[in-house]
Amino acid sequence: MMSALKELGAEVAKSRIGNRVVFASALVEGRAVGEVQPKGKAAQEMAALSREILRRARKAEK
Repeated sequence: MMSALKELGAEVAKSRIGNRVVFASALVEGRAVGEVQPKGKAAQEMAALSREILRRARKAEK
């Protein structure tokens, strides 16, 4: 799948999000994983992805 995305010229994030139970739990509660488990692995993964997206957006603005 990654090679197909690269063939299309799509940028793929380096950050990875695991398949974690807390995502479903947070969804049911209507909350973010950072609210449910602020120091958990899922919150860390989401923070890393957010930073990466913001970094790319700032770079694209220049």
